[in-house]
Amino acid sequence: MSADLLYPGTEIVKIGSTTGNTTGRLIGVENCKFVENSKEFNVYGAIVVRWEPGQRFTSGGDSGSVYYAKVGTFTFPIAIHRAQVVHVTHNYLDAGDPWLREVVSIGTPLRKVVEEFKSHIMVGELQWFKLKTLEERQKGCEEREKTCDY
Repeated sequence: MSADLLYPGTEIVKIGSTTGNTTGRLIGVENCKFVENSKEFNVYGAIVVRWEPGQRFTSGGDSGSVYYAKVGTFTFPIAIHRAQVVHVTHNYLDAGDPWLREVVSIGTPLRKVVEEFKSHIMVGELQWFKLKTLEERQKGCEEREKTCDY
């Protein structure tokens, strides 16, 4: 199931190296911009997770941990933790300060991770969930040497 099909408020769980087992709630799938080590990053289609009251969902050292959505009795992976950011949304009820700010966690959707991975490998070298025999790999290397200029 894709995170795009989940409703805001869906329970999200994660086991991080620093924070251990934590729970949050899905805010939604959004485009995010954040700064890390003086470098600006854009994450399109980020999974944005609100922390539960009094509990950190993520902390430094949790990067790379997997977000899982819990829907009924099913739990399935949806994203990989990327960063903590200040999430700013418009509050129409407060004319004095119309911006709500809260620290949230953002993750890169697994489908984007897989797409990125696939774009960086040689076409035809990786067959998902199927291991090639040693002879097949050697034959592929020999064929590439004939057609590729290293």
